Amino acid sequence: MLHSYSPNSPAVLNPSAPSNLLSSELPVGIYNTTPPTLTNGQVAPFQVDSSGNLKVAIAGILTSLLADNTATPSVQFNGSFGMVYDGTNWDMARGGLATVATPVGVANSLPLAFDATNNTYDALQLNEQDSLLIEHKRSQSYAMNAVPAASAAPVATASKKVRSVYGSNGGAACWLMIFDAAAVPADGTAPSVPPVYIGANGYAGYDFGTYGRVFANGVSWAASSTFATLTNLGTATLFVEAEVLA
Repeated sequence: MLHSYSPNSPAVLNPSAPSNLLSSELPVGIYNTTPPTLTNGQVAPFQVDSSGNLKVAIAGILTSLLADNTATPSVQFNGSFGMVYDGTNWDMARGGLATVATPVGVANSLPLAFDATNNTYDALQLNEQDSLLIEHKRSQSYAMNAVPAASAAPVATASKKVRSVYGSNGGAACWLMIFDAAAVPADGTAPSVPPVYIGANGYAGYDFGTYGRVFANGVSWAASSTFATLTNLGTATLFVEAEVLA
Protein backbone atom coordinates (compact mmCIF):
# COMPACT_ATOMS: atom_id res chain seq x y z
CA MET A 1 0.00 0.00 0.00
CA LEU A 2 1.28 3.48 -0.82
CA HIS A 3 1.60 6.06 1.88
CA SER A 4 1.62 9.80 1.60
CA TYR A 5 2.78 12.69 3.73
CA SER A 6 -0.02 14.69 5.29
CA PRO A 7 0.39 18.42 4.75
CA ASN A 8 -0.91 18.94 8.29
CA SER A 9 1.57 16.51 9.88
CA PRO A 10 4.56 16.22 7.56
CA ALA A 11 6.58 14.13 10.03
CA VAL A 12 4.03 11.27 10.22
CA LEU A 13 3.15 8.80 7.50
CA ASN A 14 -0.54 8.98 6.70
CA PRO A 15 -2.01 5.65 5.49
CA SER A 16 -5.22 7.35 4.46
CA ALA A 17 -6.21 8.23 0.97
CA PRO A 18 -3.37 9.45 -1.18
CA SER A 19 -2.81 13.17 -1.09
CA ASN A 20 -2.52 15.41 -4.08
CA LEU A 21 1.09 16.25 -3.15
CA LEU A 22 3.99 13.83 -3.43
CA SER A 23 4.11 10.05 -3.18
CA SER A 24 5.66 8.64 0.00
CA GLU A 25 7.94 6.41 -2.00
CA LEU A 26 11.63 7.03 -1.49
CA PRO A 27 12.95 9.68 -3.85
CA VAL A 28 14.20 8.18 -7.06
CA GLY A 29 15.90 9.60 -10.07
CA ILE A 30 15.31 9.05 -13.72
CA TYR A 31 17.89 8.80 -16.44
CA ASN A 32 17.24 10.73 -19.61
CA THR A 33 19.71 11.16 -22.39
CA THR A 34 17.92 14.41 -23.09
CA PRO A 35 16.64 16.17 -19.96
CA PRO A 36 13.02 17.28 -20.15
CA THR A 37 12.03 20.86 -20.72
CA LEU A 38 9.62 21.99 -18.04
CA THR A 39 7.08 24.73 -17.92
CA ASN A 40 6.16 26.85 -14.95
CA GLY A 41 4.66 24.82 -12.06
CA GLN A 42 5.56 21.37 -13.35
CA VAL A 43 7.08 18.71 -11.05
CA ALA A 44 9.68 16.27 -12.33
CA PRO A 45 11.79 13.47 -10.81
CA PHE A 46 15.44 13.98 -10.07
CA GLN A 47 17.65 13.50 -13.08
CA VAL A 48 20.55 11.05 -12.85
CA ASP A 49 23.32 10.04 -15.21
CA SER A 50 23.89 6.58 -16.65
CA SER A 51 25.71 5.56 -13.44
CA GLY A 52 22.91 6.65 -11.16
CA ASN A 53 24.69 9.80 -9.97
CA LEU A 54 22.49 12.78 -9.30
CA LYS A 55 22.88 15.48 -11.91
CA VAL A 56 23.57 18.90 -10.43
CA ALA A 57 23.90 21.84 -12.80
CA ILE A 58 24.81 25.43 -12.06
CA ALA A 59 22.16 27.83 -13.24
CA GLY A 60 23.10 29.61 -16.41
CA ILE A 61 24.41 33.18 -16.21
CA LEU A 62 21.78 35.63 -17.34
CA THR A 63 24.32 38.37 -18.09
CA SER A 64 27.91 38.37 -19.23
CA LEU A 65 30.72 38.26 -16.69
CA LEU A 66 31.51 41.60 -15.19
CA ALA A 67 34.06 43.99 -16.53
CA ASP A 68 36.08 46.16 -14.16
CA ASN A 69 34.15 48.75 -12.19
CA THR A 70 30.73 47.06 -12.49
CA ALA A 71 28.58 47.15 -9.39
CA THR A 72 26.40 44.04 -9.89
CA PRO A 73 28.10 41.40 -7.73
CA SER A 74 25.11 39.01 -7.82
CA VAL A 75 26.32 37.64 -11.15
CA GLN A 76 30.06 38.11 -10.68
CA PHE A 77 31.99 34.84 -10.67
CA ASN A 78 35.60 36.00 -10.26
CA GLY A 79 35.35 36.10 -6.46
CA SER A 80 36.63 39.64 -6.12
CA PHE A 81 33.43 41.61 -5.71
CA GLY A 82 32.93 43.46 -2.47
CA MET A 83 36.58 43.19 -1.47
CA VAL A 84 37.50 46.81 -2.11
CA TYR A 85 34.74 49.31 -2.88
CA ASP A 86 35.23 53.04 -2.45
CA GLY A 87 31.56 53.93 -2.66
CA THR A 88 31.72 54.47 -6.39
CA ASN A 89 34.11 52.00 -7.97
CA TRP A 90 34.41 48.25 -7.62
CA ASP A 91 37.50 46.08 -8.05
CA MET A 92 39.69 48.66 -6.36
CA ALA A 93 42.11 45.91 -5.35
CA ARG A 94 43.23 45.51 -8.93
CA GLY A 95 46.66 46.97 -9.59
CA GLY A 96 47.30 49.82 -11.96
CA LEU A 97 50.40 48.36 -13.59
CA ALA A 98 49.95 47.52 -17.23
CA THR A 99 53.09 45.41 -17.52
CA VAL A 100 55.31 43.38 -15.23
CA ALA A 101 59.04 43.57 -15.79
CA THR A 102 61.71 41.17 -14.61
CA PRO A 103 64.03 42.97 -12.18
CA VAL A 104 67.50 43.47 -13.65
CA GLY A 105 70.53 44.46 -11.64
CA VAL A 106 73.62 46.35 -12.71
CA ALA A 107 77.01 45.86 -11.09
CA ASN A 108 78.28 48.89 -9.22
CA SER A 109 81.68 48.56 -7.58
CA LEU A 110 81.68 52.16 -6.40
CA PRO A 111 80.88 52.77 -2.74
CA LEU A 112 78.07 55.09 -3.83
CA ALA A 113 74.67 54.56 -5.38
CA PHE A 114 73.88 56.21 -8.68
CA ASP A 115 72.11 59.55 -8.52
CA ALA A 116 68.37 59.43 -9.20
CA THR A 117 65.67 62.00 -9.73
CA ASN A 118 62.23 62.01 -8.18
CA ASN A 119 59.66 59.52 -9.52
CA THR A 120 62.09 57.61 -11.74
CA TYR A 121 62.97 53.92 -11.87
CA ASP A 122 66.57 52.77 -11.48
CA ALA A 123 68.26 49.42 -11.98
CA LEU A 124 68.92 47.35 -8.89
CA GLN A 125 72.48 47.71 -7.61
CA LEU A 126 74.72 44.64 -7.41
CA ASN A 127 78.15 44.14 -5.92
CA GLU A 128 81.07 42.37 -7.58
CA GLN A 129 79.63 38.98 -6.53
CA ASP A 130 76.26 39.77 -8.19
CA SER A 131 74.60 40.07 -4.79
CA LEU A 132 71.89 42.67 -4.35
CA LEU A 133 73.14 45.77 -2.57
CA ILE A 134 70.79 46.77 0.24
CA GLU A 135 72.20 49.90 1.80
CA HIS A 136 71.10 53.31 2.90
CA LYS A 137 70.94 55.71 -0.01
CA ARG A 138 73.98 57.88 -0.54
CA SER A 139 72.83 60.36 -3.09
CA GLN A 140 75.96 62.36 -3.79
CA SER A 141 79.00 61.50 -5.82
CA TYR A 142 82.50 62.12 -4.61
CA ALA A 143 82.50 65.69 -3.32
CA MET A 144 86.02 67.05 -3.08
CA ASN A 145 87.17 70.27 -1.50
CA ALA A 146 90.85 71.18 -1.54
CA VAL A 147 91.65 74.62 -0.12
CA PRO A 148 94.49 76.02 1.98
CA ALA A 149 94.02 76.29 5.73
CA ALA A 150 94.42 80.04 5.67
CA SER A 151 91.06 80.41 3.91
CA ALA A 152 89.29 78.62 6.79
CA ALA A 153 86.73 77.31 4.32
CA PRO A 154 84.49 74.49 5.60
CA VAL A 155 83.95 71.34 3.60
CA ALA A 156 80.21 71.39 4.33
CA THR A 157 77.87 73.62 6.29
CA ALA A 158 75.15 71.00 6.88
CA SER A 159 74.91 67.41 8.07
CA LYS A 160 77.08 65.08 5.99
CA LYS A 161 78.57 61.61 6.01
CA VAL A 162 82.29 61.83 5.42
CA ARG A 163 84.20 58.83 4.17
CA SER A 164 87.72 60.25 4.22
CA VAL A 165 89.76 63.38 4.81
CA TYR A 166 93.35 63.78 3.64
CA GLY A 167 95.81 66.61 4.15
CA SER A 168 99.03 67.44 2.30
CA ASN A 169 101.46 69.70 4.10
CA GLY A 170 103.99 71.91 2.33
CA GLY A 171 105.27 73.66 5.43
CA ALA A 172 106.18 73.01 9.06
CA ALA A 173 104.74 70.06 10.99
CA CYS A 174 101.24 70.51 12.41
CA TRP A 175 98.15 68.71 13.67
CA LEU A 176 95.22 68.30 11.30
CA MET A 177 91.98 68.81 13.24
CA ILE A 178 88.49 67.99 11.97
CA PHE A 179 85.42 69.58 13.56
CA ASP A 180 81.72 68.71 13.51
CA ALA A 181 80.87 72.33 12.80
CA ALA A 182 79.81 74.55 9.91
CA ALA A 183 82.82 76.82 10.49
CA VAL A 184 86.23 76.54 12.09
CA PRO A 185 85.77 77.13 15.84
CA ALA A 186 87.80 79.42 18.07
CA ASP A 187 91.18 78.53 19.50
CA GLY A 188 90.97 76.26 22.52
CA THR A 189 88.24 74.06 21.00
CA ALA A 190 88.82 70.31 21.08
CA PRO A 191 88.52 68.50 17.74
CA SER A 192 85.55 66.21 17.05
CA VAL A 193 87.85 63.32 16.14
CA PRO A 194 91.40 62.62 17.32
CA PRO A 195 93.89 64.94 15.58
CA VAL A 196 96.31 63.58 13.00
CA TYR A 197 99.95 64.63 12.99
CA ILE A 198 101.34 65.73 9.62
CA GLY A 199 105.07 66.18 9.42
CA ALA A 200 106.85 68.83 7.41
CA ASN A 201 106.24 68.25 3.71
CA GLY A 202 104.22 65.16 4.65
CA TYR A 203 100.66 63.98 4.35
CA ALA A 204 98.13 62.11 6.49
CA GLY A 205 94.41 61.79 6.87
CA TYR A 206 91.31 59.94 8.09
CA ASP A 207 89.44 56.98 6.64
CA PHE A 208 85.98 56.54 8.17
CA GLY A 209 85.15 53.38 6.23
CA THR A 210 82.71 52.55 3.47
CA TYR A 211 79.65 53.97 5.22
CA GLY A 212 81.34 57.09 6.49
CA ARG A 213 81.02 59.07 9.70
CA VAL A 214 78.14 61.45 10.37
CA PHE A 215 79.01 65.09 10.98
CA ALA A 216 75.66 66.47 12.07
CA ASN A 217 76.47 70.19 11.94
CA GLY A 218 78.88 70.37 9.01
CA VAL A 219 82.54 69.61 8.33
CA SER A 220 85.42 72.02 8.90
CA TRP A 221 89.13 71.65 9.54
CA ALA A 222 92.20 73.57 10.62
CA ALA A 223 95.96 73.19 11.09
CA SER A 224 96.91 73.39 14.76
CA SER A 225 100.27 73.81 16.47
CA THR A 226 98.96 72.03 19.58
CA PHE A 227 97.51 68.57 20.05
CA ALA A 228 94.66 68.67 22.60
CA THR A 229 92.88 71.84 21.53
CA LEU A 230 93.02 74.12 18.53
CA THR A 231 95.74 76.68 18.10
CA ASN A 232 95.04 77.71 14.53
CA LEU A 233 98.20 78.21 12.48
CA GLY A 234 96.31 79.76 9.59
CA THR A 235 98.95 78.45 7.22
CA ALA A 236 98.37 78.41 3.48
CA THR A 237 100.64 75.40 3.01
CA LEU A 238 98.21 72.72 4.24
CA PHE A 239 95.70 71.51 1.68
CA VAL A 240 92.82 69.26 2.72
CA GLU A 241 90.58 67.07 0.60
CA ALA A 242 87.35 65.47 1.87
CA GLU A 243 85.28 62.68 0.36
CA VAL A 244 81.64 63.34 1.24
CA LEU A 245 79.07 60.59 0.78
CA ALA A 246 75.88 62.36 1.76
